[in-house]
Amino acid sequence: MISFFRRFFQSKIGLGLTLAFLVLIAFAFASGDVANNNTFGGVAGNDRIAVVGDDRIDSSEVNQLANSALRQVREQSPTTTMPMFIEQGGLEEVLEQLIDRYAIAGYAEKYGLRAGTNLVNSEILQIPAFRGATGEFDEAVYQNALRSQNLTDAVLRRDLADGLLAQQMLVPSLGAPQVPSSIARRYTALLRERRKGTIALIPSTSFAPEADPTDAQISAFFEENRTRYIQPERRTIRYATFSEADINTRVEPTAAEIAARYERDADQYAAVETRNISSFFVPTQDAANAIRDAVRSGTSLEAAAQNAGFSVSSSEGQTEDSLASVTSSAVATAVFATPRGQLAEPARSSLGWYIARVDNVISTLGSKSCRRNARDHRAPDGGKTRRRFV
Repeated sequence: MISFFRRFFQSKIGLGLTLAFLVLIAFAFASGDVANNNTFGGVAGNDRIAVVGDDRIDSSEVNQLANSALRQVREQSPTTTMPMFIEQGGLEEVLEQLIDRYAIAGYAEKYGLRAGTNLVNSEILQIPAFRGATGEFDEAVYQNALRSQNLTDAVLRRDLADGLLAQQMLVPSLGAPQVPSSIARRYTALLRERRKGTIALIPSTSFAPEADPTDAQISAFFEENRTRYIQPERRTIRYATFSEADINTRVEPTAAEIAARYERDADQYAAVETRNISSFFVPTQDAANAIRDAVRSGTSLEAAAQNAGFSVSSSEGQTEDSLASVTSSAVATAVFATPRGQLAEPARSSLGWYIARVDNVISTLGSKSCRRNARDHRAPDGGKTRRRFV
């Protein structure tokens, strides 16, 4: 560890490149492309790969970072597979970068540097990939972006915090760059150095073999370049199409069968309540209470938000479970306990205090009510009884 940091601080050019690369790693998780099926895996998620200070690097984290690196490589070379990526040394490079990132963050924390929750929140709010159609931060877009990259909120926050610690530790050292005198002498000597030489061009006809390759040579070349000749898996499917006209059997369900089917799928036909919400986040509880008091005293939510430097966004069709998944259970409970047209009590989520107004409440009748209103009616062609729901 000590030798690593000694070499790290002796080269200022390498120091700048390393800083840029660490920051790129921290933000790559939030702006990466869509996931791909060719991923790295095969070991348990709790297997320990390395230990850096008090932190352990598990195989799940290496797996996640290797898949992200493979997606970035495929932006330039779409045919690259995970075996090709590993064969070219990509996995070793990913692991070295991960160890370096943990080492720099641990070194920074050891000497009192910190990247707190509010600082990480401000970085998340500035990432364009998490903004909605209005140009403001959108919680739903944020959660969808995390799911598309197989990330969690905790993992993203750790990556951003490590990048911020690297900036705090490395950027000040670049303010007055200095290099050892031995390096400076060699560098300035290059400015006065001039060299002359000659080259010779040898055409391929002078050394290329004239005879056809042997079977052994072809087999050896194929084995060395096997990944270049692997075709994607293909499958042949046989299927038959038919319609109701091809089936002559008429099946009439009984009332007991209908009741049993509805009992089996009761959750699917249960009553559902959704709400349309206008909302925004504020960083502190005092700010949330001040806006709440202003709205309850007669100021509109939009005006109160604008006066405080925020903007209101709207979302429709929110259920209690969906709202809890993108904010918090406390926020969902407060919103669904509030009548239509009223301002919910401010509640805390992972990104701050949530201010929400319930614009509309939509309730959908469930299957049990449908069954209570069911009645029999006669079929017009012979008196068979069928069940109808209204």
